Amino acid sequence: MLENMKEISVLLGPTPQQYEIICKELNEDSDRFKININLLSEWLRFQPHLPQNYDHELLPIFLRGCKNDLERAKKKLDNFFTARTTVTEFFADRDPLSNEIQLASQSFQIATIPKLSPSGHRVSFHKFTDVDASLFVTKDVFRYILMTADLRMLEEKAIAGDIFVFDVKHMGAGHCTRLAQPVLLSKMLSLVQQAYPQRLAQIHLINTPNNIHTLVTLFKSCMKEKMRNRFNLHKEGFDLEEILPKDCIPKDYGGNLPSMQTLHDIGHKKITDNRDWFLKQNNIKADNKKRIEQNNNHSLFNSDSIYGTEGAFRKLNID
Repeated sequence: MLENMKEISVLLGPTPQQYEIICKELNEDSDRFKININLLSEWLRFQPHLPQNYDHELLPIFLRGCKNDLERAKKKLDNFFTARTTVTEFFADRDPLSNEIQLASQSFQIATIPKLSPSGHRVSFHKFTDVDASLFVTKDVFRYILMTADLRMLEEKAIAGDIFVFDVKHMGAGHCTRLAQPVLLSKMLSLVQQAYPQRLAQIHLINTPNNIHTLVTLFKSCMKEKMRNRFNLHKEGFDLEEILPKDCIPKDYGGNLPSMQTLHDIGHKKITDNRDWFLKQNNIKADNKKRIEQNNNHSLFNSDSIYGTEGAFRKLNID
């Protein structure tokens, strides 16, 4: 059993067949990919405002997340490190052992599926737990989600994109009220779009109660039509095998994997085991005082710009 637990705690890379699909999806040529990684590394070396002690495993993730567009990858990396300076609500004090992060992990579960889907996508399950909604702190849950994303990038292999499944069965009016915060939502959605390399192919909400439709409408108001078309709501009883193989589904949803709780516990242990790494990341961020190009996109993350209430619901150009 212990050996099996070790196996499901490791993110598996693509099979040769999946890799072929992924390369086609991402416009990837192996020789050009290596050249672009070197170019991206060199570009970072000559950016005085960006950190030089970053994890180099990030570079292929960002390049692939931008479909091997070098200029887009540069912009996202700049935004990624800049956000750590300006969006302190999500990126400061990320101690996995803090009460805030521990409570967030109890309020919201995340399970990253180790095996890729047949199409080469990474599947992640997210679940609102039945913990009292008064203990659900949106800022801390968002911070926990981004911590999971950051750690995953160090382990991730080539993928075609992401498929997110959200179980909202236990999401009540209290959760909706706490989530419906324009400034926080605007920041989170902007980060997902502008500073992280995820390519969201599908978003599925399962076990959806009627009382979350207002919140869903709020989220969709921040999305362009392309993303709204990837947003799918399913009532209780929906068979996930219609969209995913059993090897990508936890057993409590009818699949072959261990339970959602077990998979979440594995992911949370990874986070706590990497406490030193997270504490180190607090200082790996942009220094805008050293920025050469003052007209760069760093203004994107100013609290007085799109993160203000006035701009909170602008349309986001999500790819």
